Amino acid sequence: MPSLCLPRQRRKRNRGTNGTVVVVNDISPTICIESQTLSSGVGNGGSMIRVYIASPITKPDPFSNALIAIAVADELMMHGFAPYVPQLSVFQEKYGRFDTSGYGEDYERFMQLDFEWLSQCDILLRLPGFSLGADREVEFAIFNGLTIFYDINALLLYKETLCTI
Repeated sequence: MPSLCLPRQRRKRNRGTNGTVVVVNDISPTICIESQTLSSGVGNGGSMIRVYIASPITKPDPFSNALIAIAVADELMMHGFAPYVPQLSVFQEKYGRFDTSGYGEDYERFMQLDFEWLSQCDILLRLPGFSLGADREVEFAIFNGLTIFYDINALLLYKETLCTI
């Protein structure tokens, strides 16, 4: 089981169906991360670690939120991760048939799609901002044993350390 000591602000440990989950919030005294879901920097038999980016989508501005998530995805891709960007659904809402702006049937349809993709990921990266949907995705990740980060720098350090073990 890989482990890593990082600066931290808070730590939360939960047992999911696939192993230990550690929630890393901010980089600031010391945390040891242990994960059974990743080994040697390779996610689930593939060559890249899959990261689900959870963040606000609809509020305050869907397009600004999508641009922020895309910038984060670009940074992750530059470091060898395979990010999944659910915030791109704003374009489907604008140009497709489904409306995710409310909390009705279409919203739940998108949440089910998000859970399906999230179940294929190794890590959830929770970006700042109020979002009931992103909070539900965090709960799903905890239940299913994914490693969760609230800070991209901690995630990059985690991968760097995994690759040197």
